[in-house]
Amino acid sequence: MLPSAFFTRSRANEGRRLPLTLPDGSKTNEWLLVLGYDSDRVVAARAKYRALAIENASKDKTQQLDAATFASSTKFTVLGPAVADWSLESPCTEENVLELLTECPTIADDVERLVYDRTGFFENSSTPSTLASSESAEPYSCWRLTCP
Repeated sequence: MLPSAFFTRSRANEGRRLPLTLPDGSKTNEWLLVLGYDSDRVVAARAKYRALAIENASKDKTQQLDAATFASSTKFTVLGPAVADWSLESPCTEENVLELLTECPTIADDVERLVYDRTGFFENSSTPSTLASSESAEPYSCWRLTCP
């Protein structure tokens, strides 16, 4: 077997399209392009998160954020950069991605699940362009991307 059989970075950088449904469960043609755990952007975001954690831990105890506050303030440090593109009408900017993830926690949860699921980028050797179709997305229907 060639070493390339174990490579994950290129597929993680290609991303995976996740179909979006409306809060009532209605299907739409909208999607998010989510990068994988081994993508360059997510690797850089994970490094940033670690740096923030080290910085917080190295502060004087009176200036450190408690665990809950730190987790809340850094929640989208990794997830935000994992959303590389979308089909929504507004531009896919950092500010707009953070607003979407904040205002729709179920989407944030689903993005997180996909980012950390390395195998999801390899199933059936699908390409990112085919994953947006409703037929290809059916195996992921349990990841209903809706807001409550």
